[in-house]
Amino acid sequence: MRSNTLYGLALASLLLCLTTPFTANADDDAVDCSASGSRITVKGYGEVEAQPDEAALNFSVRAAGKTPQEARDLCERSVTAFLKGLSGRGIKDDAISAGSISLYPKISYDEKRRRQVNDGYEALREVQVLLTDFSLIPKVTDLAMSSGFNEAPGFTYRVKDDSKFRYAADDKAIADARAQAEHLAKGFGLKLLKPCHLSFMRDEPRLLNSDVRLMSVGAQKAEAPESRYTPGSKRVTSRVTAVYAAQ
Repeated sequence: MRSNTLYGLALASLLLCLTTPFTANADDDAVDCSASGSRITVKGYGEVEAQPDEAALNFSVRAAGKTPQEARDLCERSVTAFLKGLSGRGIKDDAISAGSISLYPKISYDEKRRRQVNDGYEALREVQVLLTDFSLIPKVTDLAMSSGFNEAPGFTYRVKDDSKFRYAADDKAIADARAQAEHLAKGFGLKLLKPCHLSFMRDEPRLLNSDVRLMSVGAQKAEAPESRYTPGSKRVTSRVTAVYAAQ
């Protein structure tokens, strides 16, 4: 019984987070739906397209050594060369995020001795680069490889400031709901009053192409032709539910 109650509370909280309801205040201009003769409920939808203006490139370097010091030094050597190369290409420090280094013992199982043995250590460090000039994507990727990075899990396109697109989607959803309500009221010969209940639901901003994979490189430098990266547009949507009083 208690688990069912907790489940119900969690579900109610989730629904509350997904929508932002608004009910008219009780003033001279407010409309009481319960006092009106009719109600008209409509759902408006708005959608706009936003062109991504930023790409986030992610790279990782793994280095193995017999000691933690050796693994760390090999890893840091690659990161230092990469960061120096980025600076030489005019990429500013605030566009670069270099995570902390991680060290792990490499453990394997010795079948003959039937026990785990230490095969040395592995160091890992990740670097993210934000680019507004998409023509630099292949150049930065080549630089990462030549610096010793051996993993490039992928990159994402995104919109740095999508507030104007979200508001534009809201405006379209509101206009759509109002047009539907006016059309229905006119069709049934009713006078449309102000809405007495509103609820909005806007899609959360999402990254684009989050699963784009660049490569997995080995010890040797990979030779790749010059590539162009053209992001698709991002859809920003908004939904509004409006309950109008009518008479």
